[in-house]
Amino acid sequence: MVSAERLEPGDSKAPGVATPDLASGLCSSSVRWLRERLASGDAGAAAAAAHRIEPSLTPQKLATGPDLSTAAGAALALAEAHLLAGSLRDSMPMSRLALLAGQQTGDPVVAAQAAGLRAVATAINGEREDARWWLRYAREEIDPAEAVSTRGGLWSLLLAEAFLRFTDGDDAGLADLRRRAAASERLRPDLGWILAWIGGFIAILRADLAKDPQALLASSRTFRTSDRRPPCPPLLSGMALNREARSLVHLGRPGRALEIENDLPDHLGDAVCFATDRATAHLARGRPELTLERTEECPRAGTRHALYQLGPIRLRRAVALERLDRPAAASREFSLAWHLIHEIAVLPIMGIRAEDMTDLFLRLRRSEPDFYGRLVSDPRAPTEVAAAVGPVFDLSVLSERELEVAGHLVTGATLTQIADLMTVSRNTVKTQVRAIYRKLGVRSRAQAIETLRRLGHRPDSGPSAVAPGNASGS
Repeated sequence: MVSAERLEPGDSKAPGVATPDLASGLCSSSVRWLRERLASGDAGAAAAAAHRIEPSLTPQKLATGPDLSTAAGAALALAEAHLLAGSLRDSMPMSRLALLAGQQTGDPVVAAQAAGLRAVATAINGEREDARWWLRYAREEIDPAEAVSTRGGLWSLLLAEAFLRFTDGDDAGLADLRRRAAASERLRPDLGWILAWIGGFIAILRADLAKDPQALLASSRTFRTSDRRPPCPPLLSGMALNREARSLVHLGRPGRALEIENDLPDHLGDAVCFATDRATAHLARGRPELTLERTEECPRAGTRHALYQLGPIRLRRAVALERLDRPAAASREFSLAWHLIHEIAVLPIMGIRAEDMTDLFLRLRRSEPDFYGRLVSDPRAPTEVAAAVGPVFDLSVLSERELEVAGHLVTGATLTQIADLMTVSRNTVKTQVRAIYRKLGVRSRAQAIETLRRLGHRPDSGPSAVAPGNASGS
């Protein structure tokens, strides 16, 4: 489940097994206790105890402190605890301190571990270029053998890369990562539990990327209800629950989506927002006023939300405002939503119907044609972006080369024939045809040709005739 058992210092895990007194702050026993809690899957308890230790961990105290290795261990443990408990903003300062301590002691393993944890936090937050930089730094500091043999080094790099592959739309990369997670799980029995959870979560990301609501529902539910021990970190179980709720709404079961999150708070740290799921369910049930009520504070509470959440939240608010006949406010929210989504990563849309966004997209195209063109040209753009606009699609968003390819397409020419006519490789033509499909909001050659002809597109030149038997070539 999402909730994690939370132990306060002094509580007992079992009769006669008490936690150390952390009131004195930083010491080797407190670091050891934190590591034991994390190894048992109890990130909540470790994060709850952080306030006892964090006052002893500042850059100034690190500069004068007598034991940098203890400080580095504590900062690493707290960074990991906050991250797995769902708090990115609490994790990042601790990973920075661990990195400083590692650099001061000349310990590349500590520095790499800190960079790996920071890579996860920035990747989840949507700061993709920063995450790539931290991944490169970690891999330069630590070789693969050390990553496998060092606590925390391996799993953080795998998880950070998984989020980046997801936002890049790289399903093949995610499949490879899942295989690597399984192989690493066998190599590291002590870390096998978290690597197994990460492998399961990667399966969820793949289903999400494929926009397969049935597969997403099944993988998320299996993940969330697993009795594997130690238990799943709240960060991953919360994100799995987000996707389970979203798939239920998409499959026409918004009431069930509300039920599974009934007893949960609106937020889990700043990484998981259950309020967005509830807003989506209320929208599907025809209650746009509840959607606005549920998300009223979300855009203002930037410190409680990761960056990647703000675009989807505003998107749901825009649709709700449109249904309440407030077009000016809806257009403002819709523009803000797509600027945020495009900046962070254009992700699959689930839980909102394309037809609910048609008028909003039309107004966006009229008011911001340059941005709309960039949006539909993005390789990661969901088909709903162009499909929502449908028959009134403006061909001006096609590039000059794409218009030329489109002219050949409407004649029935095959990819090979088009490549020969344009003196380019077949793969180049294939890439351009995919871009045309995406921008037109279609999924097949037949749909593309029908749409192009309906819009009056005619080739200036092209093969004068294509034999019917060749027209279906690809």
